[in-house]
Amino acid sequence: MASQERETALMDARRALIVQGERGLARLLEVLLQREGYATELAHDGHEGLTKARAGSPQIILLDPVLPKLGGHRVLGALRRDPSTAAIPVVMVAAEEHPACSESADVERVTKPFTPQTLVTAVRRAVAAAAL
Repeated sequence: MASQERETALMDARRALIVQGERGLARLLEVLLQREGYATELAHDGHEGLTKARAGSPQIILLDPVLPKLGGHRVLGALRRDPSTAAIPVVMVAAEEHPACSESADVERVTKPFTPQTLVTAVRRAVAAAAL
């Protein structure tokens, strides 16, 4: 019975897509979001991230601006042009000096290095803003 309850809870969980080229950082982000009650899915390049965003309808996307195959700023542009993904809140997780972090006004930004609380606060802000 406990496993059935757990499966139901996971199905009802908030979903987050982490599109991050650095596997170690992706795992850290995954753990932090799971602690916040999110079911997580990982993508390690831009094409994979777009595919998973369109297929999975996540409530939040954490996006690396520097990704293999398709850069994060291009992923963000494609997300915003697609009606099925345009309203999904995005948190850019990047180095402070990366220009893609300052180009888009409709995303939250977290600069590396960051504290867990900084990330969680940015995610909460982005989700709350999208709910308005």
